[in-house]
Amino acid sequence: MRADAGTLAAGLTAHGGTIRVGNVLRQSQGSSAGVLTGDEWLTAPGGAKTGVTLQGGAKLDASGRYTDLRAADGDARLMAWLDGGTVSIRSTDSVTLRKGSTIDVSSGAAVQGDGSTAGGKGGTVQVGAGIVFQNLTNRGAVLTMDA
Repeated sequence: MRADAGTLAAGLTAHGGTIRVGNVLRQSQGSSAGVLTGDEWLTAPGGAKTGVTLQGGAKLDASGRYTDLRAADGDARLMAWLDGGTVSIRSTDSVTLRKGSTIDVSSGAAVQGDGSTAGGKGGTVQVGAGIVFQNLTNRGAVLTMDA
């Protein structure tokens, strides 16, 4: 979700994938020198706030999957998503993670048909508030957790 400001009060799920929220998005950009990676920003009209709030009860879920291939409902396709993914919340303004909100990038696991196990790797969480925009620093931006 890329927007100038946002309040998330529900869940977003991308098992083993990537969830990006905020008005700052890291993008790959082609150039004569090859592919460069840089930040792109959305600005709010009229100087409005551009922060992100994750409300209590909201969950951003990029966790890995679990499957037991010995069970009748075991699904070998889930093996592709054993690793946890990425959740990135980045804003040029404040970011608030309210009490009861959840960010999950935990690993998954699999029990193979022969009983052996395979574990995934945990994912990555990135939270950034007050990210510098066009050489301007927002000194009023804060990261608030468990508010």
